[in-house]
Amino acid sequence: MHERHDRGGRAASRRALAGRDRRGGVQRVTSAKGKLTLVNDDVPTPEEQRWLSVWADKRRQVAEGSMTPEDVHEWAWKNKVLNAIDVTIQRIKRSERPGRDPRLTDHTWVTVAAERGSTRDDTSSLAADTLTYVIRKLEARGHEFDVDWMVSSRGVIVISINVKALRAFMNRKKATA
Repeated sequence: MHERHDRGGRAASRRALAGRDRRGGVQRVTSAKGKLTLVNDDVPTPEEQRWLSVWADKRRQVAEGSMTPEDVHEWAWKNKVLNAIDVTIQRIKRSERPGRDPRLTDHTWVTVAAERGSTRDDTSSLAADTLTYVIRKLEARGHEFDVDWMVSSRGVIVISINVKALRAFMNRKKATA
């Protein structure tokens, strides 16, 4: 039988690759690009690892003194949230051109922070304060949004924001200009 190995080094059968077998904690995960990755229930997915790595880097920079918590708040707002909003608004504008599908979604998901833990109470004060800062900025701009706290079975806490109704936001902004 053909075997492949997951990140933990355990052999996974074709049945596990096909997603029909979850014995031994092996799961099939397909990325947005269609790449198949096998993950162990105890090991974060590649996407979770990326989120953890970025946030751990910011926490390290605060601990070393090369960034202040306020710098991290502003970084999360500008480099993550505002950038995602701007990219989505540009996508909406392109979809309004003749020959384009105007029904494309008008919301965006942004991961604000990701940390190791099993409950919401396990997050650091830096993550909680950054979320509060981002929420205040979104409210000040008049955005509709939802905050999503996800705790994975792999012990990863992901704090995301779904910024909604960006098309309506654009129209309100045009009307006030």
